[in-house]
Amino acid sequence: MSKRNDEIIETRESRLLKDLRIECGLSLSKLADEIGYSKARVYQMESGREQISEKYIELFLEGIKMPRASWLERLGGKKKNVLLDPFDECISHLEKLNSEDLILVLGILRKFVS
Repeated sequence: MSKRNDEIIETRESRLLKDLRIECGLSLSKLADEIGYSKARVYQMESGREQISEKYIELFLEGIKMPRASWLERLGGKKKNVLLDPFDECISHLEKLNSEDLILVLGILRKFVS
């Protein structure tokens, strides 16, 4: 069980959790049901009353269908002690390429799997 803070410590992560939930059109209850947490627990994470665990972030991102790379980008860079999944990192880079560059990358990838 996560440790509840004696004081409210709002962080970039807690603010972003709330912003993303609202952007996705999810109520506290709906998100809580989606990720298997209580409504109170979701509120505590968003408000800075409870320390945000990596497990919670993982479930949250799955619940709103957001890649970890996008989460880190929205945070303003890589968070210390958070390893970017290689697949997510590749997808993040590929999303930034134009069609011509994607064709070049595809050619390189095909050489690796052939």
